[in-house]
Amino acid sequence: MSSLQQRDPLLLNDWHVVGRSADLREGELGRSRVLGEDLVIWRAGGRANVWQDLCVHRGSRLSLGRVADQRLTCAYHGWTYDVSGQCVKFPSHPEQRPPPTAHVATYKTKEVHGSLCACLGEPANDVPEFN
Repeated sequence: MSSLQQRDPLLLNDWHVVGRSADLREGELGRSRVLGEDLVIWRAGGRANVWQDLCVHRGSRLSLGRVADQRLTCAYHGWTYDVSGQCVKFPSHPEQRPPPTAHVATYKTKEVHGSLCACLGEPANDVPEFN
């Protein structure tokens, strides 16, 4: 069992603010940490994405990479991921199609109240309303 799975399910299945919507511009990368998990935050096609900040290839931080053409590329060996978290390109083997297991952990993300919210588990409820 991973350290993330060992955490309190009430916290794991709740929404957490990971940043401000206005601070996340198209094509830029941000970082956050929730429940001991390092996160990379990025926007592509107007949609915010929150993923585990870990390239599945060699464990490099994806937040050190770059965004281009609505894809995130790791700075270490250039593995490139689409917005679903699936690796779509191995630069060292351009003719090879990455397997489904070459997939980054992605988290449910919502933008509400001017904030970016993520759930690291399965949301038990929607993001709370504020009056």
